[in-house]
Parts: sequence; C-alpha cells; structure tokens
Amino acid sequence: MAISEQQRQKKLAKKKQKRGPTDRKITPSMKKAKPYASYPIHECLIPDNLFTSGLGELVITRRISNGDIAMSAFVIDVFCLGVKDAMFMVLPESEYEHRIKGECRQPVTGALKITSKLC
Repeated sequence: MAISEQQRQKKLAKKKQKRGPTDRKITPSMKKAKPYASYPIHECLIPDNLFTSGLGELVITRRISNGDIAMSAFVIDVFCLGVKDAMFMVLPESEYEHRIKGECRQPVTGALKITSKLC
C-alpha cells in the first residue's frame, strides 16, 4: 500500500533526526581560501569532455591585488560522487600559465554557468 506524501515527509524527517546534525567540517584549505573569495573570478577551466568522460578537473581562479592567482581545483565525478577531491593554492601568474594552463586545459565559454550546475 502506498503512503501519502505527508507520511513520507514525516518518515524522512524522522530519519534525518536520527542521523544527527550534519556540521560541515572546516578544512585547512577552506581557511586559506576564504580571504580570497571576494576577489573577482579570473578564469574557469574545465576539460571539453568532462560530461562525456564523467571525470575531470575543474579549476577556478581569481586574480588578487598583487597580480598573483588564487586557484581552487576540484576533481569532479559527474556521473557518481560529485566532488572527489579539492585543493587551493596561490601562485604567480607565470607559474599558473606554465603549470596549470599548459596541461591541455582551455578556458571554456560558459564555464561559470556549467560550474554552477556542479556545485
């Protein structure tokens, strides 16, 4: 016998209460990245085949006042787990251009819109 929507909602609320509070753990990377969150986004890089291969790296960068690049990188599993790993670092623009952009990643038109779907 099917249960009503109200009964289903009540059951889900009870289950959620049993699991307890889901406090978000603050990681060292989150603490390092927070001061840079107010800077404008410089670039968003994703592989062209992210949605066909299902696995890839998303890179979001912000240009900070001294000209350096604040970079967050996420390993994304589109088909299954979502974000598998994340990292943050600040590096000079020349190093960013050589190490990060030099690895076959290209800025993708509309990448920020795509990124908002993932996060």
